[in-house]
Amino acid sequence: MRCGSTWLYEVLKCHPQIQMSDAKEMNFFFQPEMLQQDLSWYESHFRASNGSEPKAVRGEITPRYARLKAWQVNGIAKLLPHLRIVLTLRHPIERMWSQTLFDLGTFEG
Repeated sequence: MRCGSTWLYEVLKCHPQIQMSDAKEMNFFFQPEMLQQDLSWYESHFRASNGSEPKAVRGEITPRYARLKAWQVNGIAKLLPHLRIVLTLRHPIERMWSQTLFDLGTFEG
């Protein structure tokens, strides 16, 4: 989708109070992936390293979540009522141009 998600993931991983998932695009909340695993599987991707305490903020980045339907978002809200979502948007023409360059194999960045 070319929206800067890899950059954001790497920056957030550097924050001392944020534990990002061990995999960037988990797609856990996008059906049918959510039905194939349970919540404990999902939570296992946020374990603190070296046996330390879990960090206050844990998160993951999956651009595909922008395509979730309202009923899916409502289901997620019931499952994790304290969840906060951050949606980043990019100018549509810039995003399309970036994707085109990427698809043609000429993207530098």
